[in-house]
Amino acid sequence: SSSSAASDVYKRQVTINGFKCFRGSRTLSLTKGLNCLQGSNGAGKTSSVEAICCLFGINRHETLRYS
Repeated sequence: SSSSAASDVYKRQVTINGFKCFRGSRTLSLTKGLNCLQGSNGAGKTSSVEAICCLFGINRHETLRYS
């Protein structure tokens, strides 16, 4: 019997266009492993994460934010 190795699938970049507070489009480059968003208050970090979650089908408010 032949065996096949599972290959990892990942997104290399995400382009956000007209999502929430973004005007125009913004492209986020992603690498394998852990990625980080850093910026000042109001820079759109949370909106960026929410856009990525929507890409993967996670759109429940309770799943995205804990208070």
